[in-house]
Amino acid sequence: MMTRTAEHVNTALHVGLSLLLTGALGVLVQKRRNRERASLEDSRAHELQLRQKDLLIREVHHRVANQMGLTAALLHLQAARSMHPDTKAHLFDSENRIRTLSKLHARLHLAEPHNRTLLYPFLSELASDLISTLRPDLVYFTEISNDSPVTKSCTAITYGLLVHELVTNCIKHAFPKNRQGTIRLSLHRPHPDRLRISILDDGAGLPAGFTLHDPPTTGMAIIFALTKELAGTFSAIQHLSGTEFIAEFPLLEISTSP
Repeated sequence: MMTRTAEHVNTALHVGLSLLLTGALGVLVQKRRNRERASLEDSRAHELQLRQKDLLIREVHHRVANQMGLTAALLHLQAARSMHPDTKAHLFDSENRIRTLSKLHARLHLAEPHNRTLLYPFLSELASDLISTLRPDLVYFTEISNDSPVTKSCTAITYGLLVHELVTNCIKHAFPKNRQGTIRLSLHRPHPDRLRISILDDGAGLPAGFTLHDPPTTGMAIIFALTKELAGTFSAIQHLSGTEFIAEFPLLEISTSP
C-alpha cells in the first residue's frame, strides 16, 4: 500500500514538474516572441524614419537645384544683353559655375542618398564631362590610384568645384584659339593621410610674370579660396611643354571605406 502511494506521489511530482517546466518554457517563448515583435516594430519604424528623412533631403536638394537653375538663367540673360565683352565673359563664367554646382548637387545628393561618395570616380567623371562639353577635341586621360577615399557629399562638392576651376582654367589659358593638346588628371594619395590632385597639360605654358601670390584671374582666386577651405596647399610647375597645377590636402574626415 505504501509502495503504491509512493508511486502515485512520484507520478504526481513528475507530472507537476513537467507542467511547471512546460509553463516556464511557454513563458520564455512568449517573452522571446514579444521581444522579436518589438524589435521588428522598432526596425520598421526606424526604416520609415530613414525613408522620410531621405525624401526630405531629396526634396530640399531638388529645390536648391531649381533655385540655382533659375539663377544661372538670369545670369545668362544678363550676359546676352551686355554690350561689354569683359562683363559678358564674366557673367557667362558665373553662369557656368552655378550650373556646375547644380549638377554636382544632383549627381551626389540624388545618386548618393546616404551622403557618402567615392571621391576619385566622382572627380574623374566630372573632369571628363567638363572637357567633353567645353573642348571635346582635347585628349583627356586620368591616372587614378585604387585607394579612393570615401567622403561626405558636402566635401566632395568642394573638391568638385576645385577640379572644375582647374580644368576650366586649363582649357581657357593653356589651349587658346583652338590649340590642340592633352589634359591629364592625376588623383592619388602620396601618404595615407594626404590627398593630391594634379592637372597637367601640354599647352602654352604660364604667361610671363605669372605668380601664384597674385592671382590675375577670378578662376585662380576661386582655386585659392577652395584650397584654403580644404586646408590644402597649391603650387604650379612649368614644364618644358605645358604646366602642372598641384593641390594637396589633409584627408580630414575622409575615410577609405563606405
